[in-house]
Amino acid sequence: MKDYIFKRLLLTVPTIFGLTVIVFLLVRFLPGDVIDAMSGGEVAIDEGRRKMIMDRLGLSDPIVVQYVNWLKDIFSGDLGVSLRNAQPLREVFIGALPFSYKTEYIYRRICQILWVSRLIIPQFLVSHALVVIYFVVF
Repeated sequence: MKDYIFKRLLLTVPTIFGLTVIVFLLVRFLPGDVIDAMSGGEVAIDEGRRKMIMDRLGLSDPIVVQYVNWLKDIFSGDLGVSLRNAQPLREVFIGALPFSYKTEYIYRRICQILWVSRLIIPQFLVSHALVVIYFVVF
């Protein structure tokens, strides 16, 4: 049993590494440009300013250097800055936690009250209805 647990724990390392590579590459190779997203795509940015912003953000570095820097930031808790309101994403996520917990709490209480309906109505319909009700009420 110990060998099995040890092997499974060892398999988590390449799995987590593979997931980080996939997430990083998906974000990097999405259509569009980070600088256009930052400007809203409506403002034309000249090449000199574009190059300066890319250097500041580390986007002109080789892809391997970008990945290592991204990985260091992720594991240190630095998730970057929101393009929408220029706040650190960590603060945005922490600010959303009470609403997430409240939604989950309300969802669980309603499901406990209506546990019989879970047998009659598919679970995904109940969850979607509860999310809509929550956003209408709160």
